[in-house]
Amino acid sequence: MKKNKTSERGFFDFPIFPIPDFHKIEDKVDGKGQKSILIIYQASPNVAAILTNFLSSIFNAAKIDLLNDTYSINLTSQEGCLVSDLYKEKSIQYCFVFGLPPASIGLQAEIKLYQLTKIDGKVYLFADDIATIHKERQENGKQLSGALWKAIQQLFKK
Repeated sequence: MKKNKTSERGFFDFPIFPIPDFHKIEDKVDGKGQKSILIIYQASPNVAAILTNFLSSIFNAAKIDLLNDTYSINLTSQEGCLVSDLYKEKSIQYCFVFGLPPASIGLQAEIKLYQLTKIDGKVYLFADDIATIHKERQENGKQLSGALWKAIQQLFKK
């Protein structure tokens, strides 16, 4: 699995993360969040419905209803969001991020894809772009969707 992209180290002895232009995203949040789950993804308007249905089918398999149990945010490629601002307003314990680097949601960390990571009491899962995972499934591939499903099962095992 690949890592999220960071910029070159340059003369620093630690990775430098670019900071996106953050916007207030409260008006872009969908869902009721009854299970304290946040899902952040990117989908262009022409495929948003298809990818939202795909996300719904993934989470339904884990008995998580996208509309009732989660908050979801569809960001454009130029947008970022500070999840810490959202955490102040909504009860969120789990954050799934598809196709975006940690810096785009205000995290200055290097996190491996499909690896559950706990930061400040919140559990994060970064994954490939949902469109990429959907395309792989349409072509009968299972590597990315399998890694995602394994992480979801690990997180929500009963």
